[in-house]
Parts: sequence; structure tokens; C-alpha cells
Amino acid sequence: MNSTSLLNILWLSLKELRSLISDPVMLLFVIYAFTGAIYIQATGTSSEVNNASIAFVDEDGSALSKELMNAFYPPRFQQPQTIGAGEVEDAMDEGRFMFVVAIPPRFELDLRADRNPRIQLNIDATAMQQAAIGSGYIKNILSDRISSFLTRSDLATRAPVNLVVRKLFNPNGVSSWRSSVVAIINQITLLTVVLTGAAVLREREHGTLEHLLVMPLSAFEIAMAKVMANGLVILVATIASLFLVVKWALHVPFAGSIPLWLTGVVLYLFFATALGIFLGSLFSWSLCCSFFRADQHRSKASPRGCNT
Repeated sequence: MNSTSLLNILWLSLKELRSLISDPVMLLFVIYAFTGAIYIQATGTSSEVNNASIAFVDEDGSALSKELMNAFYPPRFQQPQTIGAGEVEDAMDEGRFMFVVAIPPRFELDLRADRNPRIQLNIDATAMQQAAIGSGYIKNILSDRISSFLTRSDLATRAPVNLVVRKLFNPNGVSSWRSSVVAIINQITLLTVVLTGAAVLREREHGTLEHLLVMPLSAFEIAMAKVMANGLVILVATIASLFLVVKWALHVPFAGSIPLWLTGVVLYLFFATALGIFLGSLFSWSLCCSFFRADQHRSKASPRGCNT
């Protein structure tokens, strides 16, 4: 690659940047995608149960059933409420409770008599992730409290092996620490393909694509200019999002090497921009073919000697 090719790529890249800046809708979309969309995705979904509504249908009325109700407290669950058996369906249809625990009659007596009574757990599965995790929480809480009630002791039997699990980079298991970085990667993939594809379609719409093809420019220079310009925009947006949204707004510590991560982003941008150029060129070609077939159809439908 000689200096002339580098100069051509530089000027074409500047043209791409000016074209993007002159499109306020696309520019606002890029800003939102790397700010508001990432913040909403990181904070809107959580893998932890937080402030879940729960109710009990206590048909036993024993000391054990009261103790089971007292085992649930904030911040994982709201204060448990007592409802009747006939209110369960309506209460869950109205969205008042996510979980309803039904304790059958004579539950404590059957448990002491070793009859293996069953507790029914009703789950509103519209929030599937919260429902799945919350059901596991409820099962463990009920099992531990029943075990301690029967043994009359909170001390668990000593296991032969003491397994200690420690999380190195996310000790409390905060979901926003993971989902924020994943959201950035998703936006990089989406926006890079959209920007480069839109750049090709913009050339076709404005009629400047044919001008570029007849100029003393190679296909590599035209494609590389679009890769460099759109990749630079995404890279700057990624750096700003990493520091302003992830580290400052969400307070997510970055334990790894930021330069190494950005190097990986740069390498990934070459793939994503190439995919965007391919899809944009393919769509532009199919659009051109459809216009050509429409012109042929109109020319065949018109009478001879009549200009349309």
C-alpha cells in the first residue's frame, strides 16, 4: 500500500464521518445505544431475587406454619401476607403476588408422624428468571426451617468436607457487573453492522456510489474507508460508554486490562464492519435488481411509440 492509497483512504474516511455527523437520527441512535440502552439492560434485568411478593395459605395454623412465614423477610422478599385458598387464583391473576405457598391442614402433625406431607408452591412465571431463582430460594428456606424445627436446633450436622466457594471478581454476584459489559458487546455488534450497512445504502440513495466507482479508487480503498470511519465512531462510543456508564454510573470495577480489551474490540470491529459492508452491498444489489425488473415491466406494459 503506497502513500496515495493511504491518502485516498484518509479523505474517504473524513467524508464518511461528515456524512454520519450530518445524519442526526443515526447519531442520536448511536448515543442512546451506548448510554441509555446499556444502563437499562444492566439495571432492568437482575439474576437475584429482590423484593419479591409472597403470600401464604395457612390451612394448618400451627406453630410450624407461623415459623415458616416468619422465615421470609426483606430484601429478598416482601413481608408475607396471609390469604385464603379461594383467593390464590385471583390474586396471582391480578399480579399481587409472585409466589404463594399453600400449607395443608395437619401439616405439623403429619410431619411429626413421618407421613411426608407436601407444601404447594404457586409461581407467577411471567418473570421467568425471577420465578426460577425465587423457587430455589423458597425451597431452601423452607427446608432449612423445617429441619431446624424438627431437630430443635439451628446447628447443622457437620459435613465430612467443608466446601468454601469464593468469587474473585464479583463476590456478591451482582448481575449488573456482568450484564453491563455484555450489553456493550451486544451494542458493538449491532451498531457496527448497522452503521456500515447504512453507509453503503446512503451512497446508493444519494447516487454517489456510482461516482466512487468511476473515480480512480480501488474497491479496497472504498471499503477500508468505511471500515476505518465507522469503526472509529464505534470505538470512541465504546470507550465513552465503558468509563461514563459502566464505571461511573453503574460503579462496576474493571479488573482486567482495559488496553487489552480495547485491542480485542478493534480486531472485532474489522469483522463486524466487513459483515455490515457485505449486507449493505447485498441489499443494494437486490434493490437495484428490483428497480430494473420494475422498469422492464413498465416498458413492456406501455404501448409502442408511447413514452412513459
